Amino acid sequence: MIDVAYVNRVLAGLDAVMGDSVRMVAKAGSLTPDSIDRVKAIYVGPILDSQLNYLIKDSAAGFPGLPPSPGNRKTTVTSLLSAQSKCVFARVARDYSKVSVDARTDIGEQYVGLQTLDRARDTNNYNPTGWTIIYDGFQKDRSKPPDPCATAS
Repeated sequence: MIDVAYVNRVLAGLDAVMGDSVRMVAKAGSLTPDSIDRVKAIYVGPILDSQLNYLIKDSAAGFPGLPPSPGNRKTTVTSLLSAQSKCVFARVARDYSKVSVDARTDIGEQYVGLQTLDRARDTNNYNPTGWTIIYDGFQKDRSKPPDPCATAS
């Protein structure tokens, strides 16, 4: 059954994979094949490109604001907006205190869309959740974005 507790466990697993990737890139000073594979295991579509660009940009800048021993961001469901067997859309709260020395609190409320993972995208089995992220963030005006499950294939 897909409920808030289940989605919170999925998001914790995805946050851990992303945290591993960030720590790898920070240590190496640039993207590595392994860090790219981890990001590809948890993101799909346009959000994949934006996450890889984020890592490239921040690594080039020396990861400003990253603490010496970064942890994982913490994503918590505040409202389950859509829950289907192959797609989930949720409003979430994000805590960046473990990944930033100056975590912004004004971007805490965000939205996450998940769809079932195509295992061919994760041949190294980095993603333990069976889900991948198809939407991650918020609208510029902070309004609720369109439900990605309404158009997910």
